[in-house]
Amino acid sequence: MQKFRHNIENPLSMLITEELAKHFIQSQLFSPASFDFLKVIGRYIQDKDISLAFLANEIRLREQVEGFSISIQTEEQFLATVIPKILAEVEARIAAGEIDDNTVRNYWRYAEILPFQDQHFLAVLLAVLFDIQQCFELYWMLEKAKPLQVPSSLKKLYSKKDDLIDVTHFDVLQKGFVLKNHDLVIYPRLSIQLSLQILSFARQNQGKSSLKVRPRHVGQYSTYSNVQRIQEERIFGMPFSKQNLRQLIKKEYGVLQYCFENDIDETTSEMFDVPLKELQYVIKPMPDGYVTISIEEVMDIEKERYHKYRQYRHLCNDGFYMLQRFAHAIIDQETLAINHFDFSYMFYDFDDYANRVVAHMKDKVVSATIKKKLFRIDGIVPFDIFKKILAACFEHNPEIVNLLKDANL
Repeated sequence: MQKFRHNIENPLSMLITEELAKHFIQSQLFSPASFDFLKVIGRYIQDKDISLAFLANEIRLREQVEGFSISIQTEEQFLATVIPKILAEVEARIAAGEIDDNTVRNYWRYAEILPFQDQHFLAVLLAVLFDIQQCFELYWMLEKAKPLQVPSSLKKLYSKKDDLIDVTHFDVLQKGFVLKNHDLVIYPRLSIQLSLQILSFARQNQGKSSLKVRPRHVGQYSTYSNVQRIQEERIFGMPFSKQNLRQLIKKEYGVLQYCFENDIDETTSEMFDVPLKELQYVIKPMPDGYVTISIEEVMDIEKERYHKYRQYRHLCNDGFYMLQRFAHAIIDQETLAINHFDFSYMFYDFDDYANRVVAHMKDKVVSATIKKKLFRIDGIVPFDIFKKILAACFEHNPEIVNLLKDANL
């Protein structure tokens, strides 16, 4: 298997790219390839203006949705630091002739929506920003994988083993959990769909089962916004029944190979969003009539054509991380009661992933380089809620639907 490397050959450019990527970690507002950041660069080139007044409405909405304040002054200082360095790198690459006419044509579609007249300059700018974005994604992932920094008021509720905070007895809000006597709000670090399912479970649970989550943000209750995200809380197209589950747990292990159904041409497979190789699962009996089911997706690192490929492959120079999702549940064989459920992100570096991708879970001897649990439930999870949460855990993965709808696969 060929080792992926950063696509910049110039060592100085590599260092500059990494330095700029680390700067973006400090920003609460911008990522390198975001459209808002491109608008800011356009204004800077035209008027030497880094004021964010023109984004006031967007910033206000972001604060409401995320639940914490954004310092305009800090963001403008960040822009004053990074934009001149980015433009200097663009000029250096133009002078070195690193961008050819084919590359310019590849970026042609951006010319209609971006305020740049010089297509060659735009192509080089985008190439620089996409290089920074790749590094940024890696550093961002590693930054978020660090152990939680927990306020002293929450120390008693922090599980060092799971690196999660116990929110079992918190009140449930639209976007997170609040412990009113400490005046704190915690937002779950999950996708929107998965957050909605966990919050829906928490409302119905009312403290009966233990619930721990990895927070996206811990903030003051006074800053909490009641702006609601309008999202559909149901998962469609998933005829998963207890009969299916009973059939499934009779198995020992299985693989669902990624396939193209209904004569879908492989060139249109971007609609599925996930560069999936296969979905693997293992069923193991436990004492006292319980079984465990573990499910992990395995990515195909060769399928670079997939639309959202960059969400799953994070690289910087010789650094390589593949993100895979992993779910684990404990089920009563007789009653089919789910009494434990957890979900994790698994990050494999190149060497670990090269070994992982050729093995099935049942033979797995390689552990994830970094494993970060996102939530853990100990106690009874109603079946209907369990299947919705499980589907949301593997959102955009077409094979989770096949696994749930037909346990005889």
